[in-house]
Amino acid sequence: MMQFVFSTIFMIAVGAVLYLGARALPRIPENTVAPKTGSFWGRLLASGLPQKTDQLVSKYAGRFFRRLKIWLLRWDNYLTKRLQKMNTESTDRPRLDFEQIKEIVAESYTGPDRRQVERRRKIDRSAASGEEGKQT
Repeated sequence: MMQFVFSTIFMIAVGAVLYLGARALPRIPENTVAPKTGSFWGRLLASGLPQKTDQLVSKYAGRFFRRLKIWLLRWDNYLTKRLQKMNTESTDRPRLDFEQIKEIVAESYTGPDRRQVERRRKIDRSAASGEEGKQT
């Protein structure tokens, strides 16, 4: 509770100091024109162009990000529907046996690397038999 009281008193004191400082600043009449001295970049920053540019960029960035969000949500819905469809269809069909497919492809292959295919099949069979031995 004391911390809240001290924080409140501190913020009131800071506000009072800022108020007194603002009142002590000299007044500049609004109808006076500032002399055009300085570099190109200084004059550019002092003009209203950066504010207009910022407003324009903010406007189009907002539109772009809203449209991007909508597109991403649509894409997410599409992917979710596809995944749900795949999950419901996968229960009706038997699963693929990739080992059987690999053997069929290896048997039908008649290219110049036939010996390498045979070696790989032997290695795969020995690895599979070694894993079965470890599992028991």
